[in-house]
Amino acid sequence: MMETLETDWAQRVHIHMENQDGQQDPRERSIIVQYLKDQNVRRILRAIFADGSTKYTSEFPEIWRNETKERKKDTDIPKKTETKLDIEADNWGDYMHDASSSELEDTPPPTSPSKTTPTADPTFVIPDVSSSFGGPESIILRLRLLSLLSTVSVFLPHAFTTLLSLYDLYLENIRPLPLPTFFLFISPSSMQHFHQAAASSITQIILRSLISSSAPSPLSDDMTQATLENCYLPYPANTGSISDNAKVSLCVETLLRLLQKHCGLDWSHSLSDAVEKGVNARQQKAKNVGKGRGRGKADAEGERMWLRGSEARIKGLVELVKIQQEAMTE
Repeated sequence: MMETLETDWAQRVHIHMENQDGQQDPRERSIIVQYLKDQNVRRILRAIFADGSTKYTSEFPEIWRNETKERKKDTDIPKKTETKLDIEADNWGDYMHDASSSELEDTPPPTSPSKTTPTADPTFVIPDVSSSFGGPESIILRLRLLSLLSTVSVFLPHAFTTLLSLYDLYLENIRPLPLPTFFLFISPSSMQHFHQAAASSITQIILRSLISSSAPSPLSDDMTQATLENCYLPYPANTGSISDNAKVSLCVETLLRLLQKHCGLDWSHSLSDAVEKGVNARQQKAKNVGKGRGRGKADAEGERMWLRGSEARIKGLVELVKIQQEAMTE
């Protein structure tokens, strides 16, 4: 279905580019726009970010019976022993076998999962958060749909909603997510499903909602190395929450990688100093575990692991740029 929506939109964009003198924009008759007409935009976004919790399954129930039930795999069905047909001996082989009953049988209940492999800290286990969203393939479909909605808002805001309003809803749904889930939607690999400008704008909107008030606001959403160095890299979160400081680091990391991929990075002392200053600032400010029943030492350690991991990747990327630059000048 997602491929159909994307292909239909692309074809109508092509028609529009070839015939811009037409009375009606062909994109307005696209399948995605027909779906979006007269719909509650906030509810659409809630549906895209819905997980398998009771809250969302109640709001967005199955459309048809047994919608989420997995289809029985051929490997689960035991192969029948082939019987030679011999009519004279009254042996009818498989012709008298009714296979319909076996096809309708329910799949056996899954076996209990094995115990989680111990980590260096036995009290901390990284959860498989993608499973509650339907797995990695489901995450990618959600990202592609978010990207398509972004494109529709750019060209046909009157048919859906303005881009700023849409990105405010992205912020509303992404910012409160727990760190592992937050990373699924904001990581550099996730942002590759968006157009370069959209990826940068979405990440910056989320980052500006989290970063310290002492960070200067950029003049525009156009991402440059100077903007990174002056407005984002050196600053911590606006709270002492470990989670918020980790989210700031993850957003900065994504912007850094987007800039490297699309524009390139130039190593400089100012870049290195901005990275080091930001790492130190976030480590010093990240003191609080955050609110919530049952949160304690294990949660704090888990959040610090996300913060340290992101910081290490940022420093590693900048060091790699330095090495590559030095190698080119030799």
